[in-house]
Amino acid sequence: MPVLTTPSAVAALAADITVGQISTLCDQNEDVFSLLTVAEATLNRVPASVTQWLWSPRVCREWELALVIQEGTHQLSWWKRIITVGFDHPDTRFADRRLISIRQRRLEAHRIVAARRHESPPRGDAPLTPGARTLIDLDDRRFRDLVARDVQRVEDAEDLSHPALLSRRREALVSLAEETFGQLGIRPGPHHRHTAFAVPDRHLIHARHDPSAAGWTPKLTFLTHLRARLVECEYLCGDPRPAARPPAPDDTRPTGPSALDADARLLSLYGWDVRWISNGRRVWLDAWYEPNRRNVGRLIVTVSRRRASGTGKWGRPTYLFHGRGQRGYVNLTGRDGLEYLARTNPRATPARYFKSMVPNTGDHLRELIPPDGYRWRQPYPPDLHNPPT
Repeated sequence: MPVLTTPSAVAALAADITVGQISTLCDQNEDVFSLLTVAEATLNRVPASVTQWLWSPRVCREWELALVIQEGTHQLSWWKRIITVGFDHPDTRFADRRLISIRQRRLEAHRIVAARRHESPPRGDAPLTPGARTLIDLDDRRFRDLVARDVQRVEDAEDLSHPALLSRRREALVSLAEETFGQLGIRPGPHHRHTAFAVPDRHLIHARHDPSAAGWTPKLTFLTHLRARLVECEYLCGDPRPAARPPAPDDTRPTGPSALDADARLLSLYGWDVRWISNGRRVWLDAWYEPNRRNVGRLIVTVSRRRASGTGKWGRPTYLFHGRGQRGYVNLTGRDGLEYLARTNPRATPARYFKSMVPNTGDHLRELIPPDGYRWRQPYPPDLHNPPT
């Protein structure tokens, strides 16, 4: 069996590796599970069996919790890079892209877990263990302290998961999360509970010059692991958060502005091979004139969310073209250029539709140009049934 130490090593696994072999790799080393989770969420090419194993009924709940922890860990890494090297540094942009991908995959995993709930056998009444009886007798302060130590992994209290303690444990976790939010300068509200107390990116951005923020790393780390415990507890109690639309096997495109549908239809009308690609924050329409994609022309439409505004609204589309006789990518003037080039596919961009050249640097190309060979993959199991209503 190969030794996996980096996400790129996961991408290098044999394409025909089986789900059973993936499971064996994780049994041999528990750190491999987190590695597979990050690689599957952030890399363009991982063996299909990795995805099939992670979203399987036996593993998907553990997968969601791993993504919750990875989201918090990568958010902290992204924020530290903003403080040390600034927004525009390549390391910050790289961290930003990884965070977005992990966050999107965590949302998808939550929907898979919610949809698979009806596939799980109902939980029967569990007998009270001596340990559970001891915890029931604890006063509120000592019980809350025990929950905090469990989050910090200072003390492993298995009996906290006993059905008789779940409701009390959940309230203790919420109380600890609200207290930590207050220490971070965030006034907690009901909407934060609906997001399992995820720290808003904009709050970290605004606080980057706050002297008190230097001591936030332990608090953010604690909150990351608390969120995983809370997500697990909410599942066992029956998640009170508003249910997302169940994933449907016939979803044909990632989330994005509806205007892109018209662009996709236009490109398809003129014979272009259109591929949808998404990383959660940015969406691309990647169109090649022929499936073999060799010296035949390429049109790209891309749009991203406006994170800084905190509204989640989509920005304006960017239109790009790489002609058969061009050495680089061209920014087009607008949709009129897209329509003309889709119809004619010239060797080079006509002057009236030429806006500017895309700088031939890795950072610009990674932001605007989707990776070659990567087609937006169906993020949900094709055999997943919608939960009963």
